Amino acid sequence: MKHLHGIARNQIKYVFLGTVIGFIGGSTNYPLWYGIPILPVGNVLVSVYILCVAYAIIKYHLLDIEIILTRATIFLIVYTLVLGFPIWLSYQKVPWIFPMLLMGALASSGPFIYQYFQRRAEKRLLEEQRRYQDTLRKAAVGMNRINQLKKVFTLIVDLITSQMRVECTLIYALDDEKKDYVRQAAKYLSRGEDFAQKIPSGSPLAEYLKASRGIVAYDDMHHQAQANQEHPQVDVIRVLAEYRFHDALVLPVFIEDDLQAMIVVGKKQNGRIFTKDDVSVLMTLANQTALGMENSYHWAAETKRMEEEGLKVRSASVDRMGGSLAHEIDNPNTIIINEADYLKEALDKDRSIVMPDALRKEFKKTLNFIIDSAKRVSSMIDAILEYSKMGAGELKPVNINEALGDFLKIMTPQVKKEGVDFQVEASHDLPMILGDKVQLIEILMNFVVNSLHAVRQNQWWPKIVKLKVFLDQNGMVRLEAADNGYGIPARLIEDIFLPSVTTKSAEGTGLGLYRVRKIVDSYKGRVWAESEGRGKGAKFIVELPVAAGGGHAPQPPPRVKRIMKLK
Repeated sequence: MKHLHGIARNQIKYVFLGTVIGFIGGSTNYPLWYGIPILPVGNVLVSVYILCVAYAIIKYHLLDIEIILTRATIFLIVYTLVLGFPIWLSYQKVPWIFPMLLMGALASSGPFIYQYFQRRAEKRLLEEQRRYQDTLRKAAVGMNRINQLKKVFTLIVDLITSQMRVECTLIYALDDEKKDYVRQAAKYLSRGEDFAQKIPSGSPLAEYLKASRGIVAYDDMHHQAQANQEHPQVDVIRVLAEYRFHDALVLPVFIEDDLQAMIVVGKKQNGRIFTKDDVSVLMTLANQTALGMENSYHWAAETKRMEEEGLKVRSASVDRMGGSLAHEIDNPNTIIINEADYLKEALDKDRSIVMPDALRKEFKKTLNFIIDSAKRVSSMIDAILEYSKMGAGELKPVNINEALGDFLKIMTPQVKKEGVDFQVEASHDLPMILGDKVQLIEILMNFVVNSLHAVRQNQWWPKIVKLKVFLDQNGMVRLEAADNGYGIPARLIEDIFLPSVTTKSAEGTGLGLYRVRKIVDSYKGRVWAESEGRGKGAKFIVELPVAAGGGHAPQPPPRVKRIMKLK
C-alpha cells in the first residue's frame, strides 16, 4: 500500500480491515468443527466486513452505488425465477422429474440470462457517460486544427461543461511574463463566478503540478491531509480551498516540460464521481489542449511575421510614391515662387509700369500672399519628403518635439480647412524616447485624422480636437488625442486596434489604428482608447518609454508653442 495514496489508499484500507475482522470473527467456528467445545462468539464480527465495505463505497467511492444496486436487483430477479419456479412446481401435483429437469435447464442458462440483462442495464445507465466521453475524444482529435488560442480555450470549457454536466470549467494560462496563470475562459452551469482571477506561478498548486505531472483531485488530497496534517500536500489543499476549487479536478497542460495552463473541472451536477474513463478522457483533452496551444503560438508568430513583412513592403511603396509626388509638386511650386518674386521685384523697380497706386498696392499684396502660400506648400513638401525617406524604422533616441513640429507642418492646412478648434499642448522638458521620428509622425497623423473625421458631423456645437504630449507620473512619455466627436461604441472599444475594425462606416479600412498598435508594441509601449459611448467623444492614448540614459529633448522650436490653438 506504500505506493497508494488518498482515496485509493483508504479504499484498500477499509476493505482489508473489514476482511481481517470478518475472518477473525468467522474463525471462531473452527474449534467446534474439530470437536472443541468453544462457542462461536465471534460470528457477529462477520457483519463488520459488510459495514467496512459499505463505508468505503459511500465515503471513498469504492464502487458506483447505482450500478451495484442494479446488478443486485437483476441477480435477485433472475435467480428468484431460476430457483423459485422449479421449487414452486415441485409442490404441485406433477412428477418430480419435471421440476428437476427445469431446474437444471434454468440453472445452466441463468448466468447467461443474468449477464445479458446486466449488460443491457449498465449500457442504459452508462449511455450518457459513454456518449460524452466519445464526444470529448472526437473534439480532442480535431482541436489542433484551431489556430486561435481564445477559440481553443472557449471550446474546451464549453465542451467539458456541457457534455459532462459539471458545475463549472475554467482555464488558467501562463501570461507573457510567466508570473501568473491568468483565467482565460470559464463556463458555469450552477456555480457563480466566484473563482480566482489568477494563480501565481510559484503557488503550491502550480509547483505540485510541475513535480507530479498528474491530475489533482480535491477529495483525494483532502483525505490525505486529514490523515496527516504534516503531509506536504497540506499546502496544496489550502490553496485549492483558497481558490474555491472545492470538489474539483485540476488538470495540468504541459508544452514540453513547461506547465503552460491548468484546466479546473468542477463536480458533476448529478453527484456522480469521476470514473477512470472520465479522468482518462480529460487527460487526453488536456494533452490535445497543449497541442492546440502550441499550434496557436506558431500560427500567431507566423501571422505576425507575414504582417510585418507586408506592412514593410506596403510602407516602402507608399513612401516611394509620396516622395515622387512631392517632387512633382515641388517643381511647379518653385516656379510659382520665383515668378511671383520676379513680378514683385519688377513692380518695385520698373516705374514704366503705369497703374494707380491703390492698384499697385493691392497687386503687391496679392503677390506677397502667393509667395507666402507657395512657401507654406514648400514647407509641407519638405515634411513629406522627410517622412518618405527610405530606411525609416531604425530605433534611436528621438526628440518628440521635433516630430510634433513636423507633424504640425503637414496637418495645419487640413485642420484650418476643417474649421476645427485644434488645441496642442506639449511640455518643453520632455526626455528623448527610443523610436523613429517618421513612425511617431504616423502615430500622430492617425490619431488626429481620426479625430477630425469624428468631429466632422458636429453641426450644432464646436468641433474640438486636443493633442497633449507630456511626461506622466510613471515616467512615460504620454500622447493623448481627444475629440468631442461621435465616440466609440462599447462593443468596439476593446477591438478598435484590430485590423479591419473601424467606426467610419464605409470610409475606413481599419488599418490605421492597427498600424499604430504595431508601432507602439515595437517600442515596448502601451496604446488604448477611451470613450463613454456613441456621441460622447473619444480619447486615444499612447505611453512610450524614455530612451535609456537619454537626456531631455531641447526646447521646441518657436512654431511649437506650449499651448497652441488653430482654428
